[in-house]
Parts: sequence; structure tokens; C-alpha cells
Amino acid sequence: MFLSSPSVSKNALLFFWLLIPSMVTLVVTSSSVSRAQDVIEYTQTVKDLGRGGVRIPTETDAGIIFYNPAMLAFTKGIRWSIADLGFGGGCGSCQVSGGGNNPVQNPPAAGNLNSLYGNNVWLGGMGRSALAIGNFGFALYGSLAMDFLVQNPVFPSANLTGFQDYGFVVGGAFNLGPSLAFGANFKRVTRTGGTTTVGAATLLTATINQNFLQNTLTAGTSTGTGYGGDIGLIWKPQFPFNPTVSLCWQDVGYTPFYASVGVNPPPPIEDNLVLGLTAHQDFLGIGWGAGLEYRHINNVDVDLSKKFNAGIELDLALIDARYGFYQGWPGYGLSVDLWLLSFDIASYTVERGAVAGQLPDYRYQVGLSFEAGFDPFFSLSEFGGKKRRLKQRR
Repeated sequence: MFLSSPSVSKNALLFFWLLIPSMVTLVVTSSSVSRAQDVIEYTQTVKDLGRGGVRIPTETDAGIIFYNPAMLAFTKGIRWSIADLGFGGGCGSCQVSGGGNNPVQNPPAAGNLNSLYGNNVWLGGMGRSALAIGNFGFALYGSLAMDFLVQNPVFPSANLTGFQDYGFVVGGAFNLGPSLAFGANFKRVTRTGGTTTVGAATLLTATINQNFLQNTLTAGTSTGTGYGGDIGLIWKPQFPFNPTVSLCWQDVGYTPFYASVGVNPPPPIEDNLVLGLTAHQDFLGIGWGAGLEYRHINNVDVDLSKKFNAGIELDLALIDARYGFYQGWPGYGLSVDLWLLSFDIASYTVERGAVAGQLPDYRYQVGLSFEAGFDPFFSLSEFGGKKRRLKQRR
């Protein structure tokens, strides 16, 4: 009955005609160039990372503006992701089950670099707040990431890379039909960061700790401001299990930065074409969700094996359990309901090699999130980490 609707058929055909260029790009880029790299993602929360990085679009998630602004067209009432915070660390050899020295927890002196050679040390964090009202959204965010890699035991040197971003996003969306929507974002980002090389003389005389990393990076970075945008499509047919097809081009044509401090501007944010397929269902406070994403479709520098992410989650009232595959490696996540807040943890692996399964970088993050919902008359209807519904007064 539903499939026989002319308007739905037209919308479906329109969506898939718009999808054809990305599928052509998929074929062209399937033989992508292989080189060692860390594929940086800027829109992920601790919850996302627990399910393999997959984002599951819903009408109640104001933070979906970071993933695909087209979802704003399906937002009901007023949604506010008041705070979503995360922080973590990791390295190439610091699995929870693996013994030995953990450079993140126990930074060694420069005279004892053996535990660091070839093992990238990563520190990162993020914070954001997002508001969605009907077909409009606004968000503020900030993120910090730092990598420290020591190489060549004979004559040691280290590469230190770090970025600190903060800015805002304004987005809007409109329906192309009952099940299809288009959306666009405008963003302004201020970035401080870059890459610094530390020579043997410095490494062998300094104490390598958090202050050393911060001071070294500050001396070799620049600051710039950039303007960019995202465009996206969402197809959300009225089927059981809420299937959703999402296509979003994030940072269209790159987001370049113009130097305000320093001679050279920081590196740009690369564009990212993402195709996502998800489904989810909730019933009496218990539910499930699952999804598959194909990222960096138009980036020939990223190997095909690192472009696929998949994940599932189970909502068990007071606890949410997650599992997924992130760039070919398994990951796990858990959220615990603390009434007003949700406490989130994630264990995942980033692939730093040319292809998936080559050079793992184990990472761990913890976070807190707090959300609220309002009806069209600005009366609070949901609140807390699990967005509990308030009883209506009669």
C-alpha cells in the first residue's frame, strides 16, 4: 500500500538519482592510494565510537546537525543537547589486557624511550551543545587532539601533531516529500595546530610529559579561521524499524583556514562524503539500533578497507550496550543512566596503517551527556540522559 503511493515513488527515485554520483565515485576510488595515515573524524561522540563510529539519526537528537542537517526537517518540538562531553587517551601498545608500560598513564623520561618507539601516543577531548527547533538548528563545539610518535631508535626523532578547534554551526532543512528531506549547514571554525618535529638533542635531555608535549606543540603551531558548509539528504520511509538512508557531504570542497597568528595557516578540514544506512526501534523504554556507514567516498588517499564502519546498540532501560567495527577493528561502548546525566565509555581502535588490520592504535574515552525536550509551547516534556518523559498535567 505504501509503495504504491505516487509521491513516495517520486521521492525515492529522486533520492537514488541524486545518489548515483556518489556510487560512481565509489567505483572510481575503490583502488585508492595506500599510505600510512590516521583518518581524522571531527563529529563523533563517545556514544558513536562505542558502536563503531556509526551515527543513528533520530527525530529527538539535536546533535544530528553535526552529521546530516537534513534530519532537522523531521524534528518534532524543541530538542536541546545541553552538553555532550568526552575525553580520552590511547597508544599503539596500551591495550587494557596487555601489560607493560602505558605511555599515556606513565610518561617515561627521555632516557627510557624504548616503550614509545613506533607507538603513537594520543590524547583528545571534545565538548558541544546543540539546539534544534523544527527545521532549524544551531550548535557550539570545541575539540582537542594530540599525537606524539617517536621513531628511529639509533637517532631518535618525534613528530608531534595537535589541533584545537572551536566554532559554531547553523543549519536548516526542508522536506522534498513526506519521507525525503534536504538540509545545509554553515560553519565558522577557529583552529590552532600543526605538526612539530622534535630532534634527538631535545628528546635525550627533556622529560617527556604532558607539559613537554603542550609547550613543544605551542611553539610550532599557528592559528586560523575558516568558513565551510555541509549539505545532506535523508530518506526516511514510514516502515517498521525506522529505516533511514543518509547521504551527506561534510565540509564541501574542504574548509580552509586563513592565518591570524603565525605565518602559515593550519591544515584544512578535508571534505567527507558519507553514506549511512540505519534502523532503530523503541518500545516501553527498551530498544535497539544498528547501522552501516561508508565514509570518505571521494577521498582517494583513504584505502577502501578503512572506509566502512558498522555498529549495533541495545537500550536496556538503565544501561545501553554497544558493539561495532571501526576502520576494521572491533570496539565496545556502554552508557549508564545517572538520572540527570548519562555516563558514557568507549573502547575502540584507530587504524594508522595504509589498510585495515595493519597498525592499530588503541583508544579509550569517557564522557557525560545531558539532553532535554520541549513541546511547541516551550514546556519541558523530556529531560536527563535518557530523556525521560514528564507526566502531562490535566
